Amino acid sequence: MKANKEVAVEKFNKGYNCCQAVICAYCEELGVKEEDVFKLTEGFGLGMGGLRDTCGAVTGMFLAIGLSNSAGDMSAPLVTKMDTYEKVRRAAELFKEKKGSVYCRDLLTEKGPQALRDAADPTLPHSYEWYVIEHINTPERQVTHQLPLEEAIQLYAGLDCEDKRLGVTKDGIAAVDLAIHYQAGHLRGDLPPL
Repeated sequence: MKANKEVAVEKFNKGYNCCQAVICAYCEELGVKEEDVFKLTEGFGLGMGGLRDTCGAVTGMFLAIGLSNSAGDMSAPLVTKMDTYEKVRRAAELFKEKKGSVYCRDLLTEKGPQALRDAADPTLPHSYEWYVIEHINTPERQVTHQLPLEEAIQLYAGLDCEDKRLGVTKDGIAAVDLAIHYQAGHLRGDLPPL
């Protein structure tokens, strides 16, 4: 497969999660519909849905290997399975040699895992930046970053679309999209502890 690093970075900068950015950069070459792959991999960001486990970019790499290597023969599923497993293991080894880990919790920041532990420590000071996502599941998707809370709430409340999220990034590393309902000037919703 040809390298599509620039395409992946461009997609990531548009708001795709790491897994989506990597695998969607190869959709055309692999002959799969990008919209379907985008939906399929939505929960794979931040190390599998925010669990900080296997890095989404690594998962996207594994998906690309499977799509390019599998015979796709459902009547004989073992034809290429072991070869694909070997390629995945080798890719993981190379990634780990270059980056030090395949886990999001170790890769998320230049400080490595210490930054995540610091973000979880309630005794330390923290910074918060709010963002608003509109038209989430459409080509018109747009993300507005680095907002103070009041401005984010005003932007969110003023959006004339059903498919929107208000979110927060803590210490520049941990992001949470909030399911919020805005009615008659009041926000309703369960906010996770920050």
